[in-house]
Amino acid sequence: EAGASPYQLDSIADGVFTVDRDWRITSFNRAAEEITGWKREEAVGRPCREIFHSSICGEACAIAQCMVTGAPTVER
Repeated sequence: EAGASPYQLDSIADGVFTVDRDWRITSFNRAAEEITGWKREEAVGRPCREIFHSSICGEACAIAQCMVTGAPTVER
């Protein structure tokens, strides 16, 4: 089975989400709900930029850089 179940992600105290290659959210844990105010059911399937509205969305996205380079992005 690929990926973590929602129950595994909910056991993590930090906000965790995953995206597919089209930048659509594929999982969203309970802490992410609390941090963002979005319910999992509302967030999953939406582009991450619609949920986070961050200044680093787009080319400056840490997730995008990691997916392209294969290297972790730290200290951002």
